[in-house]
Amino acid sequence: ITLGFETDTVGAQGGCNTQSGGYTISDGMLEVSAMVSTMMACEQALMDQDTWVSEFLTSSPEISLDGGTLTLTGSDATISLEAKTAAPLEGTTWVLTGTVATEAVSSLPADAEASLTITDGQAAIQTGCNSGSASVEVTDTTMTFGPVALTKMACPEDLTALEASVISVLDGEVTYEVTGDTLSIRKAGPDGEIGLEYTA
Repeated sequence: ITLGFETDTVGAQGGCNTQSGGYTISDGMLEVSAMVSTMMACEQALMDQDTWVSEFLTSSPEISLDGGTLTLTGSDATISLEAKTAAPLEGTTWVLTGTVATEAVSSLPADAEASLTITDGQAAIQTGCNSGSASVEVTDTTMTFGPVALTKMACPEDLTALEASVISVLDGEVTYEVTGDTLSIRKAGPDGEIGLEYTA
């Protein structure tokens, strides 16, 4: 379970989907509003844990911070979390865990291997089918990808579709956010926002 606190929003990763909601802390209690969630399908046990995490966070648990340990105490469980430094964007091999279209996150084909590694202005890209590279300019909030040069291997239909999703996102300027060991990339698509979710 991973929690990330921004100015007025808490994000939670319970094992499958990413959830977020507004929060306040008052008299040692964490008050979290109704949480919104991505809609990726996972094993039932992980989806059940997502539900449990959401219900736990919205049940007004007690909250305390001791050094780098955050403790949340509810009526029937206690969660202890250790502080985690965000993985660096550059030099990290980011492994693709999901694709995003029209606000829904889709899981990958079972045998897909897709990743992104950025080093010294170059992006090494594994699409799940072919591999390639592109130039990339990085700012604090955006990345701008040049044309992607790819190998030309033929792949099964599901991996070819995954490759098309990856290449459509890693094209031109995108916005990104690193939270802990998660990299989220987003851009405007023809039918709404599209994106990619990676883990370090």
